[in-house]
Amino acid sequence: MSAFKPVTPPGKRVALVMGNAAYVNAPKLDNTIADARIMRDVLTRLGFEVIYGENLDRRAMGRHIGEFGSIVRDAEAAIVYFAGHGSTFSDVPYVVPVDARYDKLADIPSELVQVESMVSELRRARGVRLVILDACRDNEVEVQLKRREAALRGEATRGGGATRGLARLQNPDGLIVVYSTQHLTTAADGIPGQNSPFTEALARNLLTPGMDIKDVLFRAGQEVISRSGGMQRPEISISLYEPFVLAR
Repeated sequence: MSAFKPVTPPGKRVALVMGNAAYVNAPKLDNTIADARIMRDVLTRLGFEVIYGENLDRRAMGRHIGEFGSIVRDAEAAIVYFAGHGSTFSDVPYVVPVDARYDKLADIPSELVQVESMVSELRRARGVRLVILDACRDNEVEVQLKRREAALRGEATRGGGATRGLARLQNPDGLIVVYSTQHLTTAADGIPGQNSPFTEALARNLLTPGMDIKDVLFRAGQEVISRSGGMQRPEISISLYEPFVLAR
């Protein structure tokens, strides 16, 4: 990728990139910081102004989302990327700050960050709007909370398990939404110290000159499926019908 020469884009491009790994009350992650950094670097090469943060607590995540919201209006292309833990409660997808606690379900709205809070800022862009969530890693703390709450209600979790990963956004209209793996499943973190299979494939393909963004995403997804032997299948929701090229 070092040979790639950035070209001044014809329109405004902005991105919010966040990676969390050093969790206090959930399992730490090996590769999410490396994932966020490679996405930051690739998007910078593609002419994006990048709001970047790593190992963010809830307050810091709010500040970064607000800063992104202040620059995204009328952008030709806008991207939100998050690598870290993702959770689903009551069919609402959340991303997880490093200081989040999983004590009881009633605390979840004040402890986690709704994916929709990032997407609502993204909707201010006038052009291509892309949400990329590499946020479906295993989180046993989340699973145990769901099991405890189910037991208190006298409910059984099917197969002795609990739902994992991220639920789909309720209103994806006008967006491209990319999940590192299928609905309510979990993704591989990859070899410690390297990138996740999903972000590695995505970052490399984003730099392909002249390729429509939809083809970039499908190619990256196909690579992940092939390399995982079908165990991990990225999910892509597209509400964009016009072609758009990032690497010109």
